[in-house]
Amino acid sequence: MSSLTTYTSTCTLDKREDWQAWFLVKYVDPSVENPPALPKLPIPPTPSNINSDAKTYYDLNPDEIQRYNVLQNTYRNEVAIYNQIQLPLNSIYDYILATVSKQNLVYVRECPTPYSLL
Repeated sequence: MSSLTTYTSTCTLDKREDWQAWFLVKYVDPSVENPPALPKLPIPPTPSNINSDAKTYYDLNPDEIQRYNVLQNTYRNEVAIYNQIQLPLNSIYDYILATVSKQNLVYVRECPTPYSLL
């Protein structure tokens, strides 16, 4: 006989950060007809985004370096936002897959998201 571990979590909505878990619901709720698109991993900037002739950071002049640094900061912020959404969704996906019996895995093999699994 197999045993199934049940995970429970209590989330008290007190601070703004507490709401993040609830924002993920729209990505997995099967009752939502058109879930939002999953975030895409941002593409890191390159020096050629600033100056088409630049191959490396050292090919940029001081003004271009400042603009490049702004792009880098923006990229880091976009990655942080991506991770805030995607990492918990990956955990949800893994948890759902772990609860599917071996004989039923064939039905979820092509499901790339938690929403599609449900």
